[in-house]
Amino acid sequence: MNAKRKAQLKKCLGRLNDELELLERLMDEEQDAKENMPENLRYSQRYEESEEAYDTMQSAKDLLEDAADELEELTA
Repeated sequence: MNAKRKAQLKKCLGRLNDELELLERLMDEEQDAKENMPENLRYSQRYEESEEAYDTMQSAKDLLEDAADELEELTA
């Protein structure tokens, strides 16, 4: 790979890592919101939707981390 494409990949990796950090913050906020739901809403549809959203974000985060690892290997 030439130096120009490698530099572009490094920029892409940097943006991907920035987005991963944002996703982690959103996951933390969703987890906090779920944990702070009033007792009468626990295990309601709203609670389950929050739980599903968190699980989906976790799956996406895992995939993005795998992609970042692959790109990091290319730029090493």
